[in-house]
Amino acid sequence: MSVLPRLLKTLVEIWPIDQWNDSCIVLAVSGGADSVALLRAMHSLAGKPNRLHVAHFNHGWRDEESDDDERFVVELCNDLGIDFTVGKNSTSETTTRSEQIARELRYNFLNEVAKNRSAKFIATAHTASDRVETMLHNLCRGTGLSGMCTPSQFRQLESGITLVRPMLQSFREDTIEYLSLLGQVYRVDSSNENQSYRRNFLRHSVLPLLRQAYGDSVDERLLSYSHLAEQSLQAQREWSQRYWSEVQSLDTVMVDKSWLPKQTSSEIRWPSAAHTQTPWAIVQLALQQELKARGWKQRSLTRRHWNRLRQHWEKLNIPAKMRPKKPRSLFQLPDGIEVNSMQGWLILTLS
Repeated sequence: MSVLPRLLKTLVEIWPIDQWNDSCIVLAVSGGADSVALLRAMHSLAGKPNRLHVAHFNHGWRDEESDDDERFVVELCNDLGIDFTVGKNSTSETTTRSEQIARELRYNFLNEVAKNRSAKFIATAHTASDRVETMLHNLCRGTGLSGMCTPSQFRQLESGITLVRPMLQSFREDTIEYLSLLGQVYRVDSSNENQSYRRNFLRHSVLPLLRQAYGDSVDERLLSYSHLAEQSLQAQREWSQRYWSEVQSLDTVMVDKSWLPKQTSSEIRWPSAAHTQTPWAIVQLALQQELKARGWKQRSLTRRHWNRLRQHWEKLNIPAKMRPKKPRSLFQLPDGIEVNSMQGWLILTLS
């Protein structure tokens, strides 16, 4: 093809070939249109196709249909001369079916395959359509700003491997168009029509109504808003990192002057609003990042919990005369986190 199809052109712009062509890449391929398009696109662009390795996870949740998906992926890989690894769901895990469990099983498998292959990247076939649907899903669930801009283009995993979504700027129509040009068949997951799954409901019922009311370009406008949210979130993250560095410096001063005892590994503390002009949104983001860095659980923290923290943060005054004293207990958060105060500072203590 002398002129790159739209999908390939966008993929190359987002993830230039020279950034990955000398590395081993694990491709997550389910057999559906998007993942087959990713496989064919990467195979077309790779100067060394032997550096590609396909990973297919068979959940076994659709019985014979799941096995047919596996056979399809294996045959396609053999036709293209690409090595592959197939993962199987264990019997005990097939009884509980949820999107969250499926996602965790799949990513654990992908991570193991990547480590075994010494791969630098894991590439998944998420598209712009997935991002729009996820944004609407999170919005209906009452998400914060971060929920408006997921999934992300690149994400560093704890293993050091980079998760890449190179088709995140291409819509589902682009993948179908590309496969049509190639004459490439793909598998259709019958469960994608089941609107008891919320994402399917958004895809088949809500988005068609939005297009009818606001025009066919509503998907592009929603994606554009998602990018604006991502830019705002990135700016906030950078601000929160600067803020947290200032907190650590101030903490050192407080310890040196004996106004606060030395912080323990089971504590996270930060100054009240009386100490700083930083807005609460930045403070909360800094705390969330610190909780994540410490490995503390925060999934159970609701907006009500964060609002209660904010109220104490805003009302807590700096004592007129600093003097050593014991922390004062304020309230309890989920997962064994206690909230205390001392000398105008809030303290989270993990029991």
